[in-house]
Formats: sequence, structure tokens, C-alpha cells
Amino acid sequence: MISIFGCLAVSSLSILMYDYFLTLSDEIAHVWTSRLSFGLPLFYINRYLPFGSHFAMVYMSVTPGTADACGHLYRMMLWITVIASNTAHTIIYLQTCAIWGNKRLIVYPLLFLLLAKVLISVIFAASQLKDAKFYSSFEIKKPDPLRGCFISTSKNLSQYVFIVVFVSVFITITVTCIRAGQHLRRSDASWVSQLYRNGILYCFVILLFSLGNVIVPNLLRLVRCPV
Repeated sequence: MISIFGCLAVSSLSILMYDYFLTLSDEIAHVWTSRLSFGLPLFYINRYLPFGSHFAMVYMSVTPGTADACGHLYRMMLWITVIASNTAHTIIYLQTCAIWGNKRLIVYPLLFLLLAKVLISVIFAASQLKDAKFYSSFEIKKPDPLRGCFISTSKNLSQYVFIVVFVSVFITITVTCIRAGQHLRRSDASWVSQLYRNGILYCFVILLFSLGNVIVPNLLRLVRCPV
């Protein structure tokens, strides 16, 4: 039997692969032929690294391995997620600075926020791994056990990372909307409105997921442990 986490992992991988093949032609046309720049490695990291964490999540969810194997997979998945997440936020930071013309009033506060987010995510990920204990489905004695790996931890540090992400993205959306209002009043070009629409929509989705990752675990904890 596959757990709910396993079903979500397979669903996430399916959506990721669908998005990849849907946009592969644009990548070939516009990215593969572009010159090497600072943003190109960031694009490839943001584009391909998540496949590693998603395949690891699926493997952990459907394959009954040893506890040591579960630990190695979880560590790999967590650090890939940390790197991919920070890379995505670096791209958002660079995009926001660019639309503001690299003004110091925008560049330095957002840079401080980005570095704080990177530092906090690394520290909390290391603390989470230090506290985590890993089990395989072989070690769970039930008549019809779930398959895959299981992680037990006494700390829920990830919610603090999501709070930082929420604050960072909220500030980014705010300054982007301010700039969008200034640009859209002076330009009727469709690509300008599309640029801001896609950027704001992307940030808004991250904002909602970050908020959900903070609220839902605490709600579940309240339901399980009523006062």
C-alpha cells in the first residue's frame, strides 16, 4: 500500500514532467542558443535539479529499503530542495532588481532578505537532519504495512523556513506591483503586462504554498491533540 505522501510525490513528479515537456520547445529555441551568462546556470539548476528531489521522493514512497538507505535518500532530497528553492528565489531577486533598474533602495534590502533566507534554510535543514530518525516499511510490524520510508522528528523547523519565504515573497510581490503600476501607466506593450502578470502570479503561488505549509501542519496538530 502506498501512503498519501507517496501519491502526492507521484502527482508532483507527473506535473513537473508535464511542465517540462510542455516548455521544452521554448527552452531549445531561446535558451540552448543563448550566450553564456550569470543567469544561464541558475536557469539550468532551477530547471533540472528538482527532478532529483522528486524522483527521490517517489523512490522513498514506493520502495521498502533499509533505514540507512532511507536516511541517504532523505538527506539528498532535502539538500536538493534547499538548493533549488534558494536558486529560484535568487532568480526572483535578480528579476525584481532588474525591473527597478538596480536601485540601491531595492537591491540592498532584498539582498539582505535573500541571504537571510538562504542562511536560515541551511541552518534549519542541518538541524532537521540531526534530529531525524529513519525507518523502513520492513521495520513497521502491521498486517498490511505501508511501503516506503518513514521519518520521525521531534522538531518542526521547516515551518520557520516557510515563514521566512512568505515574508520574502510578500515583500517581493509588493515592490513588483508598485513597479508594475508605474510601467503599465507608461506602456501599452503586451509583453510588459505579460512580464508582470507571469512574475506576480508565480510569486503569488509560492506565497500561498508557503502559507499553507505553515498553517496546515499546525491545524493537523490541533486536531490530533485537542485542548
